[in-house]
Amino acid sequence: MRDQKEIQFHQLLDEYQDKLYRVCCGYLYEKKYTDDCFQEVLINIWKSMERFREESKISTYLYRITVNTTITFNKKQKAKWNEKGGVDSFQNTAIKEEEVREDLLHLRKAISELEGEQRLIISMFFEEVSNKEIAEVLGITPNSVGVKIHRIKEKLKNRLS
Repeated sequence: MRDQKEIQFHQLLDEYQDKLYRVCCGYLYEKKYTDDCFQEVLINIWKSMERFREESKISTYLYRITVNTTITFNKKQKAKWNEKGGVDSFQNTAIKEEEVREDLLHLRKAISELEGEQRLIISMFFEEVSNKEIAEVLGITPNSVGVKIHRIKEKLKNRLS
């Protein structure tokens, strides 16, 4: 019989896996590494499950782990690129046209050109995460999140027009 931690882990995956994966997609500089990064997210969630003190919602806790893991993953990838003398991948992320419809392609490209925190906020917004939860993840106020979302939408609107 599976132990309680494993059961809880699988329940969390059933409920949040797709959302956390999409946050990785939205926050990574190199989309081809999404699966690798997501695997690290799952490992970190597994390792930290006992430390959850229920001071916030479990979803906020999971998003924070995902964000921290993705930030660390991005730093590692950038360091590898710089060691190899490669082109700065932050400016050369290509989005394959065959993956999505034309209009979605333009939106995704515009989002990938946003600054890191802006990409995270809009990704979570598209996942229908509340302003309060986004604020808890980022350590800012819900009002600040609302203002940032408005500004990001305006920026995207300008880039897409």
